[in-house]
Amino acid sequence: MVQPSVARPLCAPLVVFILVCLVRPAGAATVSYFDADLWRNAVSGITAIVFTPASVELADEVSGTVAFNDRFGAQLNFAASNTGLPVGFSFNVDPTEPIVPGNEIILVGGGLGVATNFTQHDWRIDLGAGQPVYAMGITLNGIGVADERHDFLGPGGQLLASFPGSAAPMFIGIVTDVPITGFLYDDTNLSGGRVLFEMAFGTAVVPLPAALWLGLPAVGLLLRLRRVPGCPGEPNPAG
Repeated sequence: MVQPSVARPLCAPLVVFILVCLVRPAGAATVSYFDADLWRNAVSGITAIVFTPASVELADEVSGTVAFNDRFGAQLNFAASNTGLPVGFSFNVDPTEPIVPGNEIILVGGGLGVATNFTQHDWRIDLGAGQPVYAMGITLNGIGVADERHDFLGPGGQLLASFPGSAAPMFIGIVTDVPITGFLYDDTNLSGGRVLFEMAFGTAVVPLPAALWLGLPAVGLLLRLRRVPGCPGEPNPAG
Protein backbone atom coordinates (compact mmCIF):
# COMPACT_ATOMS: atom_id res chain seq x y z
CA MET A 1 0.00 0.00 0.00
CA VAL A 2 1.29 3.48 -0.84
CA GLN A 3 1.89 5.51 2.28
CA PRO A 4 0.28 8.98 2.65
CA SER A 5 3.66 10.67 2.53
CA VAL A 6 4.23 9.18 -0.96
CA ALA A 7 0.72 9.66 -2.35
CA ARG A 8 0.47 13.33 -1.45
CA PRO A 9 3.38 14.56 -3.64
CA LEU A 10 2.28 12.31 -6.53
CA CYS A 11 -1.24 13.76 -6.88
CA ALA A 12 -0.36 17.31 -7.94
CA PRO A 13 2.20 16.34 -10.60
CA LEU A 14 -0.27 13.86 -12.08
CA VAL A 15 -2.95 16.53 -12.36
CA VAL A 16 -0.49 18.85 -14.11
CA PHE A 17 0.61 16.06 -16.47
CA ILE A 18 -2.99 15.27 -17.43
CA LEU A 19 -3.83 18.93 -18.08
CA VAL A 20 -0.74 19.34 -20.23
CA CYS A 21 -1.70 16.25 -22.25
CA LEU A 22 -5.24 17.51 -22.78
CA VAL A 23 -4.34 21.00 -24.00
CA ARG A 24 -1.03 20.30 -25.76
CA PRO A 25 -1.38 21.00 -29.50
CA ALA A 26 -1.13 17.88 -31.64
CA GLY A 27 -1.08 17.05 -35.33
CA ALA A 28 -3.95 15.39 -37.11
CA ALA A 29 -4.93 12.02 -35.66
CA THR A 30 -5.56 9.82 -38.71
CA VAL A 31 -6.44 6.13 -38.92
CA SER A 32 -5.70 4.46 -42.28
CA TYR A 33 -7.50 1.48 -43.81
CA PHE A 34 -6.70 -0.97 -46.63
CA ASP A 35 -9.92 -2.94 -46.08
CA ALA A 36 -13.26 -1.48 -47.21
CA ASP A 37 -15.29 -3.43 -44.65
CA LEU A 38 -13.14 -2.24 -41.76
CA TRP A 39 -13.43 1.36 -42.96
CA ARG A 40 -17.21 1.07 -43.32
CA ASN A 41 -17.49 -0.38 -39.82
CA ALA A 42 -15.59 2.61 -38.44
CA VAL A 43 -17.96 5.27 -39.84
CA SER A 44 -21.67 5.90 -40.28
CA GLY A 45 -23.90 7.79 -42.69
CA ILE A 46 -21.97 6.50 -45.70
CA THR A 47 -22.67 8.00 -49.13
CA ALA A 48 -20.78 7.07 -52.29
CA ILE A 49 -20.48 7.70 -55.99
CA VAL A 50 -19.47 5.03 -58.51
CA PHE A 51 -18.08 6.48 -61.71
CA THR A 52 -20.27 5.25 -64.55
CA PRO A 53 -21.69 7.07 -67.60
CA ALA A 54 -24.81 7.98 -65.59
CA SER A 55 -22.88 9.51 -62.68
CA VAL A 56 -20.46 11.42 -64.91
CA GLU A 57 -23.48 13.04 -66.57
CA LEU A 58 -24.01 14.82 -63.23
CA ALA A 59 -20.90 16.96 -63.78
CA ASP A 60 -21.45 20.66 -64.47
CA GLU A 61 -19.46 20.47 -67.70
CA VAL A 62 -21.52 17.61 -69.17
CA SER A 63 -24.73 18.40 -71.01
CA GLY A 64 -25.44 15.22 -72.97
CA THR A 65 -25.24 11.46 -72.84
CA VAL A 66 -21.94 9.96 -71.70
CA ALA A 67 -20.43 6.73 -72.98
CA PHE A 68 -17.32 4.79 -72.03
CA ASN A 69 -14.11 6.18 -73.55
CA ASP A 70 -15.55 9.71 -73.73
CA ARG A 71 -13.07 12.48 -72.86
CA PHE A 72 -13.78 15.63 -70.88
CA GLY A 73 -10.85 18.03 -70.83
CA ALA A 74 -8.87 18.84 -67.70
CA GLN A 75 -11.58 19.22 -65.05
CA LEU A 76 -15.03 17.94 -64.06
CA ASN A 77 -17.01 19.62 -61.26
CA PHE A 78 -19.72 17.81 -59.28
CA ALA A 79 -22.08 19.78 -57.00
CA ALA A 80 -23.28 18.13 -53.81
CA SER A 81 -26.85 18.99 -54.77
CA ASN A 82 -26.51 16.83 -57.89
CA THR A 83 -24.73 13.81 -56.42
CA GLY A 84 -26.34 13.53 -52.97
CA LEU A 85 -22.89 13.53 -51.39
CA PRO A 86 -22.19 15.72 -48.34
CA VAL A 87 -19.66 17.80 -50.28
CA GLY A 88 -19.04 18.95 -53.84
CA PHE A 89 -15.82 18.02 -55.58
CA SER A 90 -13.79 18.41 -58.73
CA PHE A 91 -11.85 15.72 -60.58
CA ASN A 92 -8.78 17.23 -62.22
CA VAL A 93 -5.81 16.36 -64.33
CA ASP A 94 -2.98 17.06 -61.88
CA PRO A 95 -2.13 20.74 -62.52
CA THR A 96 1.56 20.02 -62.00
CA GLU A 97 1.51 17.87 -65.14
CA PRO A 98 1.54 19.46 -68.62
CA ILE A 99 -1.91 19.83 -70.19
CA VAL A 100 -1.29 18.80 -73.80
CA PRO A 101 -3.57 17.39 -76.50
CA GLY A 102 -4.57 13.90 -75.46
CA ASN A 103 -3.81 14.54 -71.78
CA GLU A 104 -7.35 14.73 -70.42
CA ILE A 105 -9.96 13.05 -68.28
CA ILE A 106 -11.40 9.83 -69.68
CA LEU A 107 -14.13 7.46 -68.52
CA VAL A 108 -13.31 3.78 -69.01
CA GLY A 109 -15.02 0.63 -67.83
CA GLY A 110 -13.07 0.62 -64.55
CA GLY A 111 -13.73 4.24 -63.64
CA LEU A 112 -12.61 7.82 -64.18
CA GLY A 113 -8.97 8.52 -64.98
CA VAL A 114 -6.56 10.43 -67.19
CA ALA A 115 -5.64 9.52 -70.75
CA THR A 116 -2.18 10.86 -71.52
CA ASN A 117 0.02 11.73 -74.44
CA PHE A 118 3.34 10.36 -73.16
CA THR A 119 2.98 12.06 -69.78
CA GLN A 120 2.01 10.74 -66.37
CA HIS A 121 -1.55 9.67 -65.54
CA ASP A 122 -1.75 11.85 -62.42
CA TRP A 123 -5.09 13.15 -61.19
CA ARG A 124 -6.43 15.01 -58.20
CA ILE A 125 -9.72 15.37 -56.31
CA ASP A 126 -10.45 18.69 -54.63
CA LEU A 127 -13.37 18.82 -52.20
CA GLY A 128 -15.49 21.98 -52.37
CA ALA A 129 -18.71 23.39 -50.95
CA GLY A 130 -20.67 21.34 -48.45
CA GLN A 131 -20.19 19.73 -45.08
CA PRO A 132 -16.75 19.11 -43.57
CA VAL A 133 -15.65 15.56 -44.36
CA TYR A 134 -13.70 13.50 -41.80
CA ALA A 135 -13.90 10.04 -43.43
CA MET A 136 -13.11 9.21 -47.06
CA GLY A 137 -12.67 5.95 -48.92
CA ILE A 138 -11.29 5.45 -52.44
CA THR A 139 -11.59 2.33 -54.63
CA LEU A 140 -9.14 2.16 -57.54
CA ASN A 141 -8.93 0.03 -60.66
CA GLY A 142 -6.38 -0.04 -63.44
CA ILE A 143 -2.66 -0.66 -63.65
CA GLY A 144 -0.83 -0.05 -60.40
CA VAL A 145 2.91 0.13 -59.77
CA ALA A 146 4.91 -0.19 -56.58
CA ASP A 147 6.21 3.39 -56.53
CA GLU A 148 2.93 5.20 -57.18
CA ARG A 149 1.52 7.47 -54.46
CA HIS A 150 -1.98 7.91 -53.06
CA ASP A 151 -2.19 10.95 -50.78
CA PHE A 152 -5.10 12.17 -48.66
CA LEU A 153 -4.85 15.92 -48.07
CA GLY A 154 -6.07 18.28 -45.37
CA PRO A 155 -6.26 22.05 -44.88
CA GLY A 156 -3.43 23.96 -46.55
CA GLY A 157 -2.27 20.86 -48.41
CA GLN A 158 -1.43 19.04 -45.17
CA LEU A 159 -0.59 15.39 -45.85
CA LEU A 160 -2.98 13.30 -43.74
CA ALA A 161 -2.00 9.86 -45.07
CA SER A 162 0.03 8.41 -47.93
CA PHE A 163 -0.47 4.88 -49.25
CA PRO A 164 2.02 2.85 -51.27
CA GLY A 165 1.27 1.34 -54.65
CA SER A 166 -0.17 -2.04 -55.51
CA ALA A 167 -0.52 -4.06 -58.71
CA ALA A 168 -4.06 -5.16 -57.80
CA PRO A 169 -7.32 -3.22 -57.51
CA MET A 170 -7.28 -1.61 -54.10
CA PHE A 171 -9.29 0.20 -51.46
CA ILE A 172 -7.74 2.90 -49.29
CA GLY A 173 -9.52 5.02 -46.72
CA ILE A 174 -8.97 7.22 -43.71
CA VAL A 175 -10.78 8.57 -40.67
CA THR A 176 -9.28 11.75 -39.28
CA ASP A 177 -9.97 14.65 -36.92
CA VAL A 178 -9.42 17.50 -39.39
CA PRO A 179 -11.45 18.20 -42.54
CA ILE A 180 -10.29 16.28 -45.60
CA THR A 181 -9.78 18.61 -48.55
CA GLY A 182 -8.58 16.34 -51.35
CA PHE A 183 -6.82 13.30 -52.74
CA LEU A 184 -3.87 13.01 -55.12
CA TYR A 185 -2.93 10.06 -57.32
CA ASP A 186 0.63 10.17 -58.64
CA ASP A 187 1.84 7.24 -60.74
CA THR A 188 5.45 8.63 -60.68
CA ASN A 189 6.21 7.12 -64.12
CA LEU A 190 4.53 6.10 -67.38
CA SER A 191 3.93 2.46 -66.45
CA GLY A 192 0.98 3.08 -64.11
CA GLY A 193 -2.53 4.21 -64.80
CA ARG A 194 -5.05 4.07 -61.95
CA VAL A 195 -8.70 5.02 -62.42
CA LEU A 196 -11.19 6.04 -59.74
CA PHE A 197 -14.00 3.50 -59.49
CA GLU A 198 -15.75 4.65 -56.31
CA MET A 199 -15.44 7.48 -53.80
CA ALA A 200 -17.22 7.26 -50.45
CA PHE A 201 -17.69 9.58 -47.48
CA GLY A 202 -18.88 8.87 -43.97
CA THR A 203 -19.93 10.69 -40.83
CA ALA A 204 -17.10 9.65 -38.53
CA VAL A 205 -16.60 9.68 -34.81
CA VAL A 206 -13.65 12.09 -34.74
CA PRO A 207 -10.62 10.33 -33.23
CA LEU A 208 -9.24 11.76 -30.03
CA PRO A 209 -5.92 13.59 -30.43
CA ALA A 210 -2.91 11.45 -29.70
CA ALA A 211 -2.07 13.60 -26.68
CA LEU A 212 -5.38 12.71 -25.05
CA TRP A 213 -4.68 9.01 -25.37
CA LEU A 214 -1.35 9.59 -23.69
CA GLY A 215 -3.18 11.14 -20.75
CA LEU A 216 -5.71 8.33 -20.24
CA PRO A 217 -3.35 5.99 -18.34
CA ALA A 218 -2.57 8.85 -15.98
CA VAL A 219 -6.30 9.40 -15.42
CA GLY A 220 -6.67 5.78 -14.33
CA LEU A 221 -3.68 6.05 -12.03
CA LEU A 222 -5.01 9.25 -10.53
CA LEU A 223 -8.38 7.63 -9.80
CA ARG A 224 -6.60 4.83 -7.97
CA LEU A 225 -4.47 7.28 -6.00
CA ARG A 226 -7.55 9.26 -4.97
CA ARG A 227 -8.48 6.28 -2.83
CA VAL A 228 -5.15 6.56 -1.00
CA PRO A 229 -5.14 8.65 2.19
CA GLY A 230 -3.20 11.83 1.67
CA CYS A 231 -4.57 12.79 -1.75
CA PRO A 232 -6.73 15.94 -1.89
CA GLY A 233 -10.34 15.24 -1.00
CA GLU A 234 -9.63 12.01 0.91
CA PRO A 235 -9.57 11.61 4.66
CA ASN A 236 -6.10 11.11 6.10
CA PRO A 237 -6.13 8.85 9.15
CA ALA A 238 -2.55 9.86 9.82
CA GLY A 239 -3.88 13.30 10.69
